[in-house]
Amino acid sequence: MNEFNERIDLLRRQIDEIDLQLLYLINSRSKLVLKIQGIKRKQGMSVYAPERKRDIQQA
Repeated sequence: MNEFNERIDLLRRQIDEIDLQLLYLINSRSKLVLKIQGIKRKQGMSVYAPERKRDIQQA
């Protein structure tokens, strides 16, 4: 394998590692969302919070 291919392989491995980290973070976030959803439902609250969505989009 030449130097060019080795550099590409290294970069791809780094991308793969980042992808794994992203999946972990997304899964962690989803678990928290489900917890919030459960709490809100028990309290009879609306799950959807348009103001929160707006605040996040403006950040």
